[in-house]
Amino acid sequence: VNDELEDRIDELAGHPTRCPHGEPIPSKDGIMPKIKDEALIGVPSGSDCVISRVRTHDADKLRYIAEIGLVPGKPFHLFSCAPFKGPLRLQMKPQDHLIGYELASSIWVEVTKKGEGNTPLPLKK
Repeated sequence: VNDELEDRIDELAGHPTRCPHGEPIPSKDGIMPKIKDEALIGVPSGSDCVISRVRTHDADKLRYIAEIGLVPGKPFHLFSCAPFKGPLRLQMKPQDHLIGYELASSIWVEVTKKGEGNTPLPLKK
């Protein structure tokens, strides 16, 4: 792809810094944007988050995640996490969602306010 075509595509797309799944897109100079996100499965309950990316190639998971509105840019409150890989309860508008550990492991978030509750990983003494 020549530079002129690449510039035109970038302009038409609105100069995106992330793909539709939230993965970073390098600049024209090849520099990757810095992202401070983490896997949802490591975030403590009580946290306020924004979905930053969805990391799976499984078409069924991607479809389901999109259907329930868990898309990059969507804010939510992580209300609760059951230990030992239990489900996570996400408070979102217009409705809450209960998702399992497997699905949650595909979702990466930027934490805007860190909670003090537990995570779905086993409890540590």
